[in-house]
Amino acid sequence: MKGKSSIPRLLVLSGLGLTLVLIPAMQSHAAGEELAPRELVQRHLKSIAPLDRLKERRVFAVQGKCEYRLLAGGVLTAPGMAQLTSKGKAYNILFDFPAGEYGGTQYVTDGTRTNIAYTSGGQVNPLWIFLEGQDVLLREGLLGGELTTAWALLDVKGRKPRLKYRGIQEIDGRKVHRLDYRIRKGGGDLTCRLYFDAETYHHVLSTYEVKVSAPMGATPEESARQRMTRTRLEERFADFKDLDGYTLPTTWTVRFFRSTNDADINPLGSGLDPNVRGLLGGAPTSPGPDLVNKGAPTGGTILLQWKTTIAHSAKNEVIPPGMLQKLLKID
Repeated sequence: MKGKSSIPRLLVLSGLGLTLVLIPAMQSHAAGEELAPRELVQRHLKSIAPLDRLKERRVFAVQGKCEYRLLAGGVLTAPGMAQLTSKGKAYNILFDFPAGEYGGTQYVTDGTRTNIAYTSGGQVNPLWIFLEGQDVLLREGLLGGELTTAWALLDVKGRKPRLKYRGIQEIDGRKVHRLDYRIRKGGGDLTCRLYFDAETYHHVLSTYEVKVSAPMGATPEESARQRMTRTRLEERFADFKDLDGYTLPTTWTVRFFRSTNDADINPLGSGLDPNVRGLLGGAPTSPGPDLVNKGAPTGGTILLQWKTTIAHSAKNEVIPPGMLQKLLKID
């Protein structure tokens, strides 16, 4: 069930301050080799922890500072926090910004149902609208990656996705294995691609894309003015460290890109306005005030970013009975 409603906050992890220990990168079995999808998934899971230890992670939560930025289509920067709390295939993602027009949003699923709502003030943002239509990303356990116990690749047998290995590619100067993930039921026209470091098998990038054909106008002239809408959601995972015995990313960046012009959308960002290209991966320019102040690209382009630096984590903590059901508005 989905709705715009005020819903209670999740557990606060402020008392769970931990010292994060850097884990050396794992050695590849053979850097650069091509793999069957099943083998790639197994090596990725082992990069997190031995498989028997992964099964022990029944409940998990992470929290950290989050910076929200409107990078194209306007100018806005807001500091806040993000939190992911999960239990089995149920999980909640909270983005909370106490001041300003953005407010807070929460994305909740029990693996079957979802509730996507804003928690305080602010305006409904494009990510909220996108996930209303593509809530399968939550139900499938894709959004948030291995930071939740619902991570899709932990249950390939049960979810039965269509996996296709696409070989080794280079993104941002890094060699990565690309795995196309086709949701078996309810994925529609959604294109999902997962990328793994060629040496460590850490999951470093996910991209989700939807293209909507241009609508027909009332006249041939109006039809000619219509444009295809391209929407891309991207998750980047970096700075892998030990979190309660699991090697997980401590930097999680979510980028939302939508364009109604003719720009192409791909991991390397070719064909895009130079003000935007670096934010979609490839150009050396880093996002910052100078980039924002150059002005928004033309053609109805918008680019949003949520960058979270994880500071606290907890495993197998007690989640209050009925909490997720309450968030989902389940009787």
